Amino acid sequence: MSPAPPSAGEWLEAMEAAATEVLSQHGGELPEFEASDPVEPSSAGAYISLVGPLYSVRLGVVAPPKVLRELAAIIARDEVAVEDVEDATRELANVLGGNVRKFLNARAPELTLGLPVFSTVRPQADRYDISTRQLNVAGLRATLMLVLPKAASGH
Repeated sequence: MSPAPPSAGEWLEAMEAAATEVLSQHGGELPEFEASDPVEPSSAGAYISLVGPLYSVRLGVVAPPKVLRELAAIIARDEVAVEDVEDATRELANVLGGNVRKFLNARAPELTLGLPVFSTVRPQADRYDISTRQLNVAGLRATLMLVLPKAASGH
């Protein structure tokens, strides 16, 4: 029998730990996390799937384009051209996803990482259970997003 997938709380804790590790490795301030406000309508972001044998989730980092560019500059330790923001945001999602996988490895060693995608369309709340955390770092506010299919969360 396969173990139960990680809970939404476990995923969110791993996302916070991953974001803290990534930002601290790149010389950024340590982030603070709080319950999330609704995502700004102008927000876009990158998502990456983590897939197990019986379930999958999507993790996302979402913010207005200007914030995504500034977050990418923190990670790159250099300016990021406007035309490179989508690639840089996908890379940030990829690194966060890899770190989440690392943090959950003892709990869910079967997880594999998908390919990151950039989107201006957010997942629909009628099809997915969406949990969020506000990420605050260096005066920037972005949203970490956990997207679970409704069936995976018992609905």
